Amino acid sequence: MVYPNNKVASGLWKLESIGSLVQKNYYPNAGARGIVGGGNTPSNTNAIEFVTITTTGNGVDFGDLSAAKQAAACVSNGTRGIFAGGYSSSNLNVIEYIHFSHKGNVADFGDLSVARRDTDGFSNDTRGVFSGGNTGSFPAFSASNVIDFVAMSTLGNASDFGDLTVSRADAATFASPLRGYSACGATAPTQSDVIDFIEFSTTGNAVDFGDASETKAYMGGNSSNTRGIFGGGENPSATVTIEKIEMGSSGDAADFGDLITSALGSGMNNGVRALFTAGGASKNQIEFVTIATTGDATDFGDCAVARGGPAGGSEAHGGLSLHDPTPRLDMNNIIGNVGLAMGGMTPSAINVVESFALASTGNGIDFGDLTATASQGGGCGDVVRGLCMSGERAGSGSANIDVVHFASKGNTSNFGSSSVARRRGAGLSNNTRGVLAGGHTPTKSNVIDFVTIATAGDASDFGDLAAATTQAGGIASPTRGVTGGGSTGSDINVIQYITIASTGDAADFGDLTAARSNIASSGSITRGLFAGAYPVGNIIDFITIASTGDASDFGDLTVSRGGGCNGGALSNKVRGLFAGGYAYPADPANSNVIDFVTIASTGNATDSGDLTAVKQNLTTASNGHGGL
Repeated sequence: MVYPNNKVASGLWKLESIGSLVQKNYYPNAGARGIVGGGNTPSNTNAIEFVTITTTGNGVDFGDLSAAKQAAACVSNGTRGIFAGGYSSSNLNVIEYIHFSHKGNVADFGDLSVARRDTDGFSNDTRGVFSGGNTGSFPAFSASNVIDFVAMSTLGNASDFGDLTVSRADAATFASPLRGYSACGATAPTQSDVIDFIEFSTTGNAVDFGDASETKAYMGGNSSNTRGIFGGGENPSATVTIEKIEMGSSGDAADFGDLITSALGSGMNNGVRALFTAGGASKNQIEFVTIATTGDATDFGDCAVARGGPAGGSEAHGGLSLHDPTPRLDMNNIIGNVGLAMGGMTPSAINVVESFALASTGNGIDFGDLTATASQGGGCGDVVRGLCMSGERAGSGSANIDVVHFASKGNTSNFGSSSVARRRGAGLSNNTRGVLAGGHTPTKSNVIDFVTIATAGDASDFGDLAAATTQAGGIASPTRGVTGGGSTGSDINVIQYITIASTGDAADFGDLTAARSNIASSGSITRGLFAGAYPVGNIIDFITIASTGDASDFGDLTVSRGGGCNGGALSNKVRGLFAGGYAYPADPANSNVIDFVTIASTGNATDSGDLTAVKQNLTTASNGHGGL
């Protein structure tokens, strides 16, 4: 990989800029954020805060852990920070995660094999490893030698990896792309000077590497791809010592320098600069060193919350292959190119989530699972998150809202609840609010709900549709949301609109070219499309979102069908996609067809590929639709 001027490129990038850089073999990589979460203040805290590692300064609020706790472990890759274990009112086995790309609270990841506190973590691109810890009931101490691991990209419970050479807790951990290292730690009644390592690619027991200069525990660990450093902690009194090892060969640690403040704990780094953060008896200091250059630490700033026993991670640490010639930027996951089809019926309800690239033709691929089987939900999202709102679950309408992150394959998690349990509502969104309009409760509903997409929580009342309506299509511009058609007992051609930023009832927009329900919808910033539906299955209408008025003919789908992507705008502002549905005249035969159109140009749809299965009544969302 080549970076401009041999530096990591961070920040916000336009799509055209990214494309240009990729062609030149330049790959923007965030690589800048470090996080610290939990700890005691002296009571336990759930606060997560972040710093930009390349720039000195104080910590900033990021979000919250699921519970106030201390003594957890944190592992990370370029996308996720994962917290595991710790102590709340008892030892925990909980694993939860955040995405570095956007602030917010953790989501559930899975469980450790053994509940424990004071465990330690290290990771590379693919695996996160949790080693040792204290399994004793507080305040009792019982050191563990257990090593667990998870796949960084896949939600699920941890699996057994092997055993440490010495049972211990509160070791310092760090990694290269190939190896993970554990140094020192508490063994009760003494402390250890042992440094051992594992190979990420192969499960098995840890191997001895060498020894530290002294026995100690409660340190922070950091690394580049070749050098590991660990410092602070207690031996048993507080210490400022920083030591180093060269990870390519075994051997004892050597002196690196000193911290300013003793006993600092958690580490975070970008492979070049290493930070030692908080720790001891509720400290807020942050200090840094340059990993490649020995020497004493320098003041970086302060945590917003003074704390002891925090967990720290970073999105570009030494365990990641940042200088591997393989591009780290997945063009299928950049903003504007990810479409999701969630749930549906095959003919029974399913929980499958699949993705497809909006900018190119191709078949759907497995992405993860919904929290439960669901069909007929309303889809919406911003550039980061996709939501499946309500829908039919267990044979009746549901209030549940699921959320998933476009950037990382994995299962959805619970976001909150809509105000009314329902199915067949119309979903739409801009980059701030997600809206669910109408639906079936089991009677038809006129209720419009909204959520703030960036913040998990229950939906709030927005206003009402002009009439109780189900099975409408929903599209949006950055300012206006529009629903088209649906059924009020009989199929209708009514188009209605709301101003997304302001709550209130829907107003009349105009009429579709024909009355129909079970409509698929898509759009750009300026134009909205309503496609397929019952009983006139292949027609596509379009409107200009900013101007009220009747719809016009756009063209036809490749296959007459309804009940396709009847939620959310599935587009990248250039292309609109219509996926699945039940085909005519073979109703109720389901379809796996994905069609696309160029939104700015009228004309018939073109085949884009196939879903993983024939299905109808699926919920869709994308990270580049017209509402963004």
